[in-house]
Amino acid sequence: MERLTFPVSPLHHSARRAVGCSYSRNAAGFGRRLGFVVPETRYARSGDVAIAYQVAGEGPFDVVFVGALMSHVELDWSAPLTGRMLERLGSFARLIVFDKRGTGMSDRVSIAPSLEARVDDVRVVMDAAGSSRAALFGLVSGVPISLLFAATYPTRTAALALVDGFARWRWASDYPWGSHG
Repeated sequence: MERLTFPVSPLHHSARRAVGCSYSRNAAGFGRRLGFVVPETRYARSGDVAIAYQVAGEGPFDVVFVGALMSHVELDWSAPLTGRMLERLGSFARLIVFDKRGTGMSDRVSIAPSLEARVDDVRVVMDAAGSSRAALFGLVSGVPISLLFAATYPTRTAALALVDGFARWRWASDYPWGSHG
């Protein structure tokens, strides 16, 4: 197999390190693994919004993947970085992935949802998947959702794995690390 190097942001490098991922081009094509089957997509109701989710893998505990801003539960598995990361997480745990409201296969929304609505979406997906307690793996914009979920539902939170979170995106006088653009 030919090893490929991808020009990616520091976010992707740290996420790759967190789960020990590497990627190769093989006979099945770029970013695809032989014999891999995408899990069945199901829907959970959060108010009047349908949230798409999937359950993959088996293991002694549940992991809820609270991804970055954009996702697509059926296409993410074929993306080189995301797909391998999800496969690795599902190799040792029962993995629950979902599309945030307004993205992927979840219902569209007319206004940006509040952080509390997104936390409730995590709870609804866990309920629908039959998960009473899980470790949350928060990635980028999934970090604040995971943190608020843990604070709101401490008995349902077994652990937190937080990758590349931030307090805010834009620069401010009290937040010099933010983006100027």
